[in-house]
Order: sequence, then structure tokens, then C-alpha cells
Amino acid sequence: MITISHNKKTALGDFFVELIKVCNPKYAFLHLCTEKEFDKKYEERSITSDFFQGAFDKPVSRAGFANLAWLNYFSTPYIDKINAGGLKAAGFELEIFHNGIMLKVSPNMEDVITDMEGFVELRKKAKEFFPYNFFRRPTPIY
Repeated sequence: MITISHNKKTALGDFFVELIKVCNPKYAFLHLCTEKEFDKKYEERSITSDFFQGAFDKPVSRAGFANLAWLNYFSTPYIDKINAGGLKAAGFELEIFHNGIMLKVSPNMEDVITDMEGFVELRKKAKEFFPYNFFRRPTPIY
């Protein structure tokens, strides 16, 4: 896992793309992790903890992916399970890239800071274009 402090002047998206070209992952994500991920008003907070552990800790368990990050890269064997046409038709930014697809959930990475509620709604909408068991289901956190 690579951890980098957020700075608006840093081109993290470009860095992420270069890492994909070099590492050729099956799955990778770029996400700005904040305490808002654990806010009690978001039912998904129980499955976002993987963002703090990193994709290499447990990228996919038998129970599915943890969640969608802000920027997601899916390669073989996942690419064929994703309804790319549906995501594009719904207005999501989707790019065929390298050996897979790159999905951006919202226009700006800072949306998880400035509009977490909107980001969560977009993430839920995007998940509709993946198979039912692709993602783990949220569990209550008390």
C-alpha cells in the first residue's frame, strides 16, 4: 500500500495511472480517506475500513469487494462482470485503460470532503452496475 498525504497540487490521478501501467494489477484504487467514511449517517461505513488497510491486505475476500473508491481500476477477471455500458449511460466517467477499465465515481477526489453525502449516493448508484455479490454488504457498527 502506498500512502500519500493529500495536496491539491499533487497530480495523484496521473501517478495512479503510471502505477497501473508499471504494476499491471487486477484491481487498484485511489481514494481520499477521511473520518467522514465512519460517520454514523452512512450505512456503508462498516465496509470502508479496507481503504485504511489497503487493497493488498485483502483486495477481494469470498464475501466480495469492500466498496468502490473514488477512482477504481478493474482488470481480468473482473472486467467482464461489470456493466460498463450501463455505467457510461448513467453518466459515470469510465475509460478503457491498459488491460482493464478505470471508473471514477465522482468528478473530483475532494468530493469525499466537500460532499460526502453526494459521493455516497453516487457510489450506491454505480454499484447497481455490478453483480449483486460483487461487494460485501454493510454490517451495523455500534
